[in-house]
Amino acid sequence: MIGAALGLPSGGDVGAGETIAEAAFGYAAGPPGSHWNRTYGPSVTWRCLACSGLVSDRGPVSGPRDDEPGHAAGCQRLAAAVAAWDASWAELDQES
Repeated sequence: MIGAALGLPSGGDVGAGETIAEAAFGYAAGPPGSHWNRTYGPSVTWRCLACSGLVSDRGPVSGPRDDEPGHAAGCQRLAAAVAAWDASWAELDQES
């Protein structure tokens, strides 16, 4: 949704095969060659409105369980995101 609102195409600046979510994350995280991204890896920090945790989001690669450290224990937003991620993978498994 954010990538579409920004007018980012799938494929982004990185190349073919990048999803619009990955393009939006890359836009927010800044240039891959920046000192911060080379040293620490790309991330975007945000405050979760559900648990008030300060989340250091590492992007849409490994799923919210692994890529969103900082949520408070029992965060309902994180639990919903993990459930949606797991369901999407289960659906893909059923298709193949």
